[in-house]
Amino acid sequence: MLSSKVWTPHIQPVLKMMTVTVLSLALTGCGFRPLYGTSEQGTSILKNLASIDVHAKNDTIGRELEFGLENTLGYDGTDAYQLVMTYERAKRNIVIEQDQEVTRRNLQLTVNFALRQSGTSKILFKSTAFSVVGYNLVDTEFANIMSERDADNRAVAALYDDIRAQLAIYFQRQEKS
Repeated sequence: MLSSKVWTPHIQPVLKMMTVTVLSLALTGCGFRPLYGTSEQGTSILKNLASIDVHAKNDTIGRELEFGLENTLGYDGTDAYQLVMTYERAKRNIVIEQDQEVTRRNLQLTVNFALRQSGTSKILFKSTAFSVVGYNLVDTEFANIMSERDADNRAVAALYDDIRAQLAIYFQRQEKS
């Protein structure tokens, strides 16, 4: 008779494979499809994303949001839609030493955006995205400025994916209806 210590290592890979197979079948059965798949729907979602002209405030963060998001969306210049964004930037001290010196800070960017069909003021989709990143503060002012600038860049980059995903889901739902 075999003990459980002998057969367990041989059964575990089989159980893992069976679990993956069952989960794969369950996802297929529930209608799961990749958002950016190669079907006609995936192609039209990508075309819709590429036809969005992005507008944001004309400052450092606004320009980074605008140009970076247009790059992420694959903007092709067709201007079927306009995305208008406004943002709020907030800093909060999160590590305060006993001598009241702040050594770590969080930066939060909150972006409100509205998708409009070009040439109209009709809002098709409206939402919010936010990102929180942390950065260290040290005794050198230049290092603090660079650390904060890097935090801005990381926060903005995190927003690209969130906004793109929300827009893609909007277009996917529009095609289903």
